[in-house]
Amino acid sequence: MKPYRAILIIAIVAIALIWLLPFDGAINIIPAGTQNSTWPRVMFDARTIVPNEPFTVIVEDVTPYANVRLEAPFATVVQPEAAMRLPSAVYQWEFEVTPSADTDQLKFYNDCDDGCQLWTVQRLREGLPSPTPRKKPTKLCVVWPNPERDWHNRQGWVVESTYVQPDTLGWWDIDGLVKRVQVANAQGLNVLVRVDFTESLSVPEPNDYRGLDAYLTYVRRLARDERLSDIHALIIGSNMNTQSPSITPEWYARMLIGSGAEVSRNDNVIQVVRAENAQLRVLVGTLLSWTGDSPEDAPWLSYMDEMVAAIDAGIQLKTAVGVSNAAPDGFAIQADAFVASAELADASLEPLTDLTRPQHPTAQAGFRIYQDWLDAINRYPTTNNAPAYIVATNSYDRPQGIVPTDNYPAGWLTNALAEINNQPQVRTLCWFIDYFPHDENWVFFSLTDPRGQLQLAAEEFDQLLRE
Repeated sequence: MKPYRAILIIAIVAIALIWLLPFDGAINIIPAGTQNSTWPRVMFDARTIVPNEPFTVIVEDVTPYANVRLEAPFATVVQPEAAMRLPSAVYQWEFEVTPSADTDQLKFYNDCDDGCQLWTVQRLREGLPSPTPRKKPTKLCVVWPNPERDWHNRQGWVVESTYVQPDTLGWWDIDGLVKRVQVANAQGLNVLVRVDFTESLSVPEPNDYRGLDAYLTYVRRLARDERLSDIHALIIGSNMNTQSPSITPEWYARMLIGSGAEVSRNDNVIQVVRAENAQLRVLVGTLLSWTGDSPEDAPWLSYMDEMVAAIDAGIQLKTAVGVSNAAPDGFAIQADAFVASAELADASLEPLTDLTRPQHPTAQAGFRIYQDWLDAINRYPTTNNAPAYIVATNSYDRPQGIVPTDNYPAGWLTNALAEINNQPQVRTLCWFIDYFPHDENWVFFSLTDPRGQLQLAAEEFDQLLRE
């Protein structure tokens, strides 16, 4: 074959291949490293990426995936309503992304109606910093963190919340949770996620099996969702001993571990989560101390003991029939302060001081209630020495209704952290709260917008991170 004929044939073949490529009227500039030979194909113009300015990302695939999402840390994303089918039998999705200077990756997911599954990952542009390096650990923690908080290169902890049946979508549902978790992950923080049933009921009512089914469906979806694969643990409910209608210790143990039900049944939180994600920890929810008008001595301690006993019994039965890894991975606990106690010459020493009250002489009054919770946890063989996480603390005087804005004593948080640093069983010390932009309910607790004495707490928290 003459050379010019070979060149002509190659040119014709090249033109035909270009004609068959699935461009839909536009050629997108694809940054180095983009997937361009396998599906899916991610396309965008790297030259158009400017912080706080939207740009378009196009994804193509031969599979018509449903319920797709693009997630990008520190960015706003407009999700497509549906895929468009091109003449070449390729499906196309178009996303609008408004990045910040800290946005580094695009992560694409499908099947998000049942727990998002990772589809593909694309680096946004070359030259961005590597993922967050390992940081120096600390037990310091906040509930509902301010995304702009400076953690001073410390690997702290945060507590987030979600509801099975939220009153409004967008903040408390899974997608709202994911946005906040992504920010915490990008900052190198450990994330605990509290799962409540509704905004007024922590877990389903006793014998409400439809409610139990809804709760289990939700935690299954959380465990399955790969956007949440880096969270440390789920906290199952909160303050069950104060719920109305009453949540009994036995019912809580039933929904958590299947205690009291036929041992062959698996409709409980532990087994549902383990079946989807054996690495995801599950923590027993908190109880509230020094509350209620029961004549019984320290009813919150009786509730705790009955709940742990029921959990222990359930674990032993499950283990006996060969169900492995049946125990929860720890306990979430609360520890509120009694800084106005007359016994204290210095209110900042409250975390280091044993306090009692005549009406309930067997119970610790104040921060050291955490020791009472540990005593109950360690009393039973299957929960003995299980990790405990203080997921809510501050100087709020619950019996007298005095808020931290009015009563925080300088040095209290420093002493509380020193106490917990000497307790290897306790993993966290979480201030309630850091930041809540949606209403004014928590302004007298917030470290982000500190008022009155809270200015001292905010400065102290920041200083402890610097040490």
